[in-house]
Amino acid sequence: MGQWTNAGFEAKTLDYYKTAIQQIFVDAFGSDFLLDDALPQGVLIQELAELFYNADMDGIEAFSRLNINTASGVYLDLIGSIRGLSRSLGTPQIATVALTINADNFIPFSIPDGHVFTASNGDTFTTQGINTISSASDQSIFLYYTSMGNSSVLVGDKMSTVGLSQITDIEVTYLANGTGTETDMEYRSRIIKERPVPSNTLQQVMNKLLELQTVRTVGVNYNDTDTTVDSIPKYATEWMAVPKDGADLALFKQQVAQIIVNNKVPGSPTYGNTTQTTTDIFGQTKDVSFTIPTRINIRVNCVVSTPEDTGILDLSGATAVKETIVTYVNNLNIGDDVSFSRIVAPLSADKGFDITSIVISNLPVATASQTTGSSLSNVAVDAQQFEQFATTNPGNYEFVYDGTDWKFNTDVVNITSYGVTYMGTPVDTDAITVVYTPSSTSVTNSNYPIGNREYAHIEIADVTIGA
Repeated sequence: MGQWTNAGFEAKTLDYYKTAIQQIFVDAFGSDFLLDDALPQGVLIQELAELFYNADMDGIEAFSRLNINTASGVYLDLIGSIRGLSRSLGTPQIATVALTINADNFIPFSIPDGHVFTASNGDTFTTQGINTISSASDQSIFLYYTSMGNSSVLVGDKMSTVGLSQITDIEVTYLANGTGTETDMEYRSRIIKERPVPSNTLQQVMNKLLELQTVRTVGVNYNDTDTTVDSIPKYATEWMAVPKDGADLALFKQQVAQIIVNNKVPGSPTYGNTTQTTTDIFGQTKDVSFTIPTRINIRVNCVVSTPEDTGILDLSGATAVKETIVTYVNNLNIGDDVSFSRIVAPLSADKGFDITSIVISNLPVATASQTTGSSLSNVAVDAQQFEQFATTNPGNYEFVYDGTDWKFNTDVVNITSYGVTYMGTPVDTDAITVVYTPSSTSVTNSNYPIGNREYAHIEIADVTIGA
């Protein structure tokens, strides 16, 4: 079958389907299977091919109706709605009319809302709101043309009405032009001018996601095959978005899902590690999947020495170098490797020191909790400080309080020296367990690898420059 692609809907030819179906029959019944078009099986193959081909033509028709260059009517309205630009419905012409009131036996009266006045040429106008006539002197009121745009009425024309015998004459004294409902041509031109990029391309959806205040960077994986590739189902799109630091995660997920459902190709499947329920532009509830990439926290350790040419070690520029490295890393796109040469460049440009070695590695991960007892709160651990104790050995490390000291195995330890902190007073048999995962990747003269569903991040404190 044809398929939706970044360029639109791509159909297969009739010959393609006929040949493919013939091959299916040959595979099923053998190479001597007769394929003559005049035979019953040949007629069947031809009809099946036409059935598939016509389905593709329906797909092209559906796409053409959502193509800005060919869409019209409600289909053009749909495109405009998706792009956030509604058709202008126009405004009615407004006529100012002078009313001559019968002064004989005058009694105050009101002209009701929506009362109809008819011009001599047959054009009709109505009131908007109630007009109260409280004196017998001539008065002016506003009347609104019953269609958008302008009537054929001219200043000086007379009008008539029924049910208001107190009015003896109605004359048009002024006309304020209205505007007609925007034609397809006018509307299409305005959409192209104000929303020039087609709204359902992969790039446009990413552009819309980047407009969100909660999004740091985005990416996309599209499987244009009829089999699962890299865990992405056939013809599915995996949108990826990274939240900004400090962003409200619930709001971030809702906004991302809303942008995707309102801008992707209608009916196209989505895939990812996060599924969010949202409502599309038709008010229908939809589940939208997308991926929040894994954050890879890295560090850079640069060992330096005194420059031979000056004999003076100067680290006064180290902070500026660190900031340059942080800016580079934290602006990488999803899946971008950390370039070793881009890390080296600002370091080597500083003449206050010579470089001895540069190591880029990911940070260790450690969590701490009280696993026996309940006397402590806010139990935490600094993973890099704990790394000095656990080095490269992953696992669960239990510290037990004996009423006087903290012990690891049978050794008395100063638990704070391992980066473990807590609030409260420990009691006998209290236990704190640290779950530790060491740094797993370290490079010294090559790019640091980042997976296609990952992104690199670094804090300035994790860039060290020293002897």
